[in-house]
Amino acid sequence: MRGEEPTWVWVVVLRPGTCGIRIRWWSEGRILGDRRSFDVVTELPVPVGSVEVEISDLRRVDDPDRLATVRGSITTRPGWRSDLTVHLQPGAIVSGRVRRGTAAVPARFAEVEALLPDGRTVTTRTDGRGEFLLAGLPGGLVRVGAHRRGLTSIQQPVHAVP
Repeated sequence: MRGEEPTWVWVVVLRPGTCGIRIRWWSEGRILGDRRSFDVVTELPVPVGSVEVEISDLRRVDDPDRLATVRGSITTRPGWRSDLTVHLQPGAIVSGRVRRGTAAVPARFAEVEALLPDGRTVTTRTDGRGEFLLAGLPGGLVRVGAHRRGLTSIQQPVHAVP
């Protein structure tokens, strides 16, 4: 962006209620920025061309009020200000119990990992009863597995519906 006329994207994030957000933006596979905000409008300096933007809720992945991550793209022109409006909405919630062996003993504090349809992974831990909750997930097929020292994990496909 050195030597070029500044180009800006104004990201307008509409969401139910109040929550902090994380905005990441990149172009041509190179990360350009990572910012946290509580504002409705955030101004991002960007290069001319195609820019990808990802907006995610800052709440913990096990918070049932967590909103689903949204991605968008925009093409910018020299010296112009472009607007990108995104709507954060409640996502799918996947919850369950992790058990050890045939005696169905709770797998306390096991790591639970969900492979999302877009290739990202989200992790959390089970509580003292072996229960977990993953919130703000996109809809679609999610593969969920649990890991703990000395245990074999079996991934389970789950159809997540927002």
